[in-house]
Amino acid sequence: LCYDKAATFPVAEDFSQYIASQVRWRENQPAARFVMRFTVEADGSISEGNVLQSTDKQFAARVRNAVKSAPRWNPATKRGQAVASEHLLIVQLPKGKQLPREPYIIML
Repeated sequence: LCYDKAATFPVAEDFSQYIASQVRWRENQPAARFVMRFTVEADGSISEGNVLQSTDKQFAARVRNAVKSAPRWNPATKRGQAVASEHLLIVQLPKGKQLPREPYIIML
C-alpha cells in the first residue's frame, strides 16, 4: 500500500478524534470501544470494512452513524490518480475512562 500522497481528512487532523467528538456518550456511561477497518475510496467516500472490536452495540451504532455522516476525504493519489486506501478507526469514550476487565476463568 504505497501512495504518492496519503488520504487526508479535510475537517480535522485526526479522524478518530473527529468521530469521537460527533458521538454522544456521557461521562457516567461505561467505557466503550469501537475499532473498525475502513476504506477511503478514490472519490473520497468511506466504505465500512471489518469491525475488529466492539464492546457496546449502542456505542457501535452511534460511531457508525457518525462515520456515515462525516465529510468526504481527500483521497490518496498514486501517479497523479486518485486511489482507494485502507485506514483504521479507533474510538473509545468517555476519554480517560478504562474499559472494564473481562472475566477470566482459570482451570487447574
